[in-house]
Amino acid sequence: MAVRATRGVAFARAGVGHGTPAPHTRALLMDVYEPTEAGAARRPAVILAFGGAFHRGTRDADQYEEDGHRNTPVADYCRRLAARGLVAFAIDYRLVPEAPEPVADPVRRVRAAPPRGRIDHVRALLGLPPATDRELLDGAEAAYHDVALACRFVHDHAARWAVDPARLALGGFSSGGTAALYAAYARGAPAAALVVLSGMMAAEDIAHYVRPGGPPALLIAGERDLAGIEPAQAALAAQLRRCEIGCARYHVPGAPHFYPRTAPVQSDRAAENPGTVEDAIAAFLAGALSRDG
Repeated sequence: MAVRATRGVAFARAGVGHGTPAPHTRALLMDVYEPTEAGAARRPAVILAFGGAFHRGTRDADQYEEDGHRNTPVADYCRRLAARGLVAFAIDYRLVPEAPEPVADPVRRVRAAPPRGRIDHVRALLGLPPATDRELLDGAEAAYHDVALACRFVHDHAARWAVDPARLALGGFSSGGTAALYAAYARGAPAAALVVLSGMMAAEDIAHYVRPGGPPALLIAGERDLAGIEPAQAALAAQLRRCEIGCARYHVPGAPHFYPRTAPVQSDRAAENPGTVEDAIAAFLAGALSRDG
């Protein structure tokens, strides 16, 4: 199915340059991928946030290579999901190096920095000095806030793209997947399902925010992913099941943090064989966003 892309749609403005001589606001943007073929009156939709340790990446360029492994950028997932009949949105959010204005209502239960290992590595790659806990917290909270804003914007303007607001999924890769989890479960973004590639929530936040009635989630991670992601996703899956919320969880055999859409996935349930990462996402969304879902 052919796809039409509309780039640079503004969904909000947000503050950056906090603590600098020139604080200001900037536009938060999204790129929209729509099937050109006529379809149902209202289509399901998916919003995806890019990865980059809250420090790098953009809505159209978040592919990285490490030790010969590459991830598929969220823009590519959006194009391919639009070709399958969904409307897909690749969204912007503020990054730590922009010094985001602190949000008025932070949601992290423990006011300590997110896990620093990967963040410190990325800061070194970018030539940045070590960050303070406050800088990292403000950046992460800004991402959660901005991703929630994007979800609400699409939900409230669904008719603009012939989207069914009741069939709207939210997700992302790495920091984008983490932001999607917090946007939905902690900030109440109106998502009907979540697609999380190597994202995570802190244990205390899972226990506090994940409650019955929340959206079902697809959780995918590399078999050799970053430290902390596997146990965090296991804890989230366990909480979702306790709350009787749907959850599908897969790993990519042999893969580190970066893996392509074509990589095969495996489930702990031997009978399940969803195929590739892309196949697993498409199958999950088809079920979670069905009219009978």
